Amino acid sequence: MKKSLLCAALLSLFCLFAQKAQAALPEYAETLSADGLNAAVSASWKSNDASARALLPVPAKGKLDAVAVQGAEAGQAEITRVNGETVLLVPLSAVSGPVEVKATWTIPNFFKHIVKGGDEGPSGRGDTTPLKYAIVNTTGLGFEKAALSLNLPEGMRLFQAAGKNVTFVQKDDTYTVTKAVSGKKGAPGLAPGGKLDLDVTMMPPEGKNSFLLWAAVLAISAFSLYYRRDLIPGRSGQQRGAA
Repeated sequence: MKKSLLCAALLSLFCLFAQKAQAALPEYAETLSADGLNAAVSASWKSNDASARALLPVPAKGKLDAVAVQGAEAGQAEITRVNGETVLLVPLSAVSGPVEVKATWTIPNFFKHIVKGGDEGPSGRGDTTPLKYAIVNTTGLGFEKAALSLNLPEGMRLFQAAGKNVTFVQKDDTYTVTKAVSGKKGAPGLAPGGKLDLDVTMMPPEGKNSFLLWAAVLAISAFSLYYRRDLIPGRSGQQRGAA
């Protein structure tokens, strides 16, 4: 009887510990936008746990611009290696509640490949451009929730977004594509070493250039028909009869 009670107590403590460990997992999100040919990446790390540090993934070829912390005092942020992986480490102290760490990055020349035309992909349109980006969780810890958003460059429209858990929002002429994952049954949404990627295909707008092109084609066609009207069947006979 005593053994049964002891086992039940240990099992309860284990369950409570597991729930606490699961609740302590942080959340992470990134948003990538165009800044000329460069990409501007805004990262957000959130945690309800009184951790002594925050570990954030480092975007490939990214250069750190700034770090801001809410809910705690922060030490000097640094890009370092933890367990052989490159991370952004932010020391935390005097945690007063939920903590959010915001980091901004620049990826030089990320959008230099974007040209209006020349695509030889399966779409066959000839004017589509691929856009691929991924979050790689190098922190060694799981994220309870993770999200990746891509703001398409100004003037580009969404042609296709591949994969599951992908949504998009169109506001005026701006398109935002998002992929989000959440933990289930004790497993993190984005596991250590996991990847959250977006594969998007963009196309330029059909605006004034297309209208002017078709207007020019119609004008040339009308001009050509007018000066070759004597070749139209029945037209030349009517002219000779009238003479």
